[in-house]
Amino acid sequence: MHAVEALPAARLFLVGTLGRTGRLDEARDHLRWLREEFNVVGYAVFDSVVLGLQAWLDTLGGRCAEGVAAARVAIQEARAPCR
Repeated sequence: MHAVEALPAARLFLVGTLGRTGRLDEARDHLRWLREEFNVVGYAVFDSVVLGLQAWLDTLGGRCAEGVAAARVAIQEARAPCR
């Protein structure tokens, strides 16, 4: 695995740690980077993980309705390749 391949995974782990420690804005910044800088087109499962993490952060931040809606989208996206 090259460093460029490990960077998105490292950011996903970092988002989880930041979310668990209440640093939601910083976690959202890393998710924004993943969406903008790392091309996830064609990787439905990876994109679903990013969407799911965003839903989780929304829920942690008290935006439960948005979190549930985003979680539903993430699940639909994850199931799309199976159809």
